[in-house]
Amino acid sequence: MQQQRELQTGVTLVELLIAMGLSVFLMAAVVQSFLGSKQSTDVVQAQARMQENARFAMMFLTRSVRMAGFPSQLIPPDGLPDISIIDANWRGNLMPANATFASFSEQAAVWGENGSSATVANLKSNTDVVHIRLQGMGDGSVTDCQGRDIPLATWATLSFYVDDDDNFRCRSDDGAGAAGSVQNVALVQGIEELQVMYGLNAGVVGATDYDASQVIRYATADQIAAAEWQYVSNVKVALLSASDTEPLSKGSPARTFTLLDQTSASYQDGKARQQFAQTMRLRNLNWNSR
Repeated sequence: MQQQRELQTGVTLVELLIAMGLSVFLMAAVVQSFLGSKQSTDVVQAQARMQENARFAMMFLTRSVRMAGFPSQLIPPDGLPDISIIDANWRGNLMPANATFASFSEQAAVWGENGSSATVANLKSNTDVVHIRLQGMGDGSVTDCQGRDIPLATWATLSFYVDDDDNFRCRSDDGAGAAGSVQNVALVQGIEELQVMYGLNAGVVGATDYDASQVIRYATADQIAAAEWQYVSNVKVALLSASDTEPLSKGSPARTFTLLDQTSASYQDGKARQQFAQTMRLRNLNWNSR
């Protein structure tokens, strides 16, 4: 009977407390590992969405800038286009009639506004607007912000900017003044800053001793005179993309970003951010015939 009683003896209180303590330490390690893994996953997912938004905004803007100017059908296979044909199409009655964009100087393919705008609504403070002028094609290769074909011999203006809600927007205007000719669409969310500078070629100073397509200086929109816009050959764009979640610690040091000529606001809200920049060439202009 005594031997049976000894076989049924359980753990002592001390042993139970030790086991519980070890379990707590093991559970804490598991929870800590889980939280760390989740935070890493949140950061990676936020960065992926942030980069995807920025790539999309930059892709759309790049495509539009490269279509700016006269249609590619005026460019002969053997090199430069006939300047007389370009002038006839550019300066004639095919120019945009919408007075909202009358600021386009003769033969200018782009122009911009620096930090404020008289042409678009709800522009985010201290961000830029870039306006692109292009002519439609008969094959549907030139489209507006919503993918609609711009018809042959129709001039249109595409305006890119960031609104107060951090949406990267595009305003399209075919200059006809008809219902539906002006469209404004949010292309992507989470773009907080847009800064633009313009590369001017040698024609702005009348130089003739080197390639007229060479950029001699970059300037902001308010540093370019009205008569100088026709000499813009490059567009340099920088934007700041932010995540839609807050995967970072709000206790981290505040951070600012330098985008071309502008320093961003100071951010300390836990969102992930990254800046992107690209320089785009205006292809559809005859720089050597200026």
